[in-house]
Parts: sequence; C-alpha cells; structure tokens
Amino acid sequence: MKFHPTQISASLLNSNALLGQAIALLRYDQQPAILRALSREIRRQAEGDRKRGRVKLATLLLRAQAQAEMLAETYEEILVLSRPYMKEEFAVTPEAKE
Repeated sequence: MKFHPTQISASLLNSNALLGQAIALLRYDQQPAILRALSREIRRQAEGDRKRGRVKLATLLLRAQAQAEMLAETYEEILVLSRPYMKEEFAVTPEAKE
C-alpha cells in the first residue's frame, strides 16, 4: 500500500475485528472524526442511562467517552508529527474535514 486509505471498504465491514483494523489503517487525519463520532454516541448513551438512574453505568460510559476524546486528540498530535513525511500523500488526497 503506497498511501494510507481515507475510506473504509464495505467489504471490511463484515466483522468487528476487521473494522477495527481498517480504522487503524486509515490515514491519521481520518481517525479523529471517527473517534469523535464514537465519543458523541457514548455521551448520548451515558446521558440516557443517567436519566434512567443507572449512575454507575453512566459514569463508566462517560469515562469511555473521555478516553475516546483523548484518543482523538492524540491522533491529531500524531498527524502533526507525521505530516512532513506524508507530503506526497496529502498532495494526492487532501486532508479530510470533520
């Protein structure tokens, strides 16, 4: 593979393990958007569980949400660090916007 993919092939969506691997193989500008979408959904679920009185579950979900957000931030740092080595790749396929 010359460049990192910027999209996930539908053929990789037939197993969670392959989906996880496909996400990890994406170019570094792609992961933050995925992780932030995951973070938003986890927060939505946590709020629902909190409203239902499931405080411990909501607390754990919020911890997971915070970790997903931290991971997104880390991938943004990885992108800054790796960008100089990926000039040709970004010239061919510009950076994604959230």
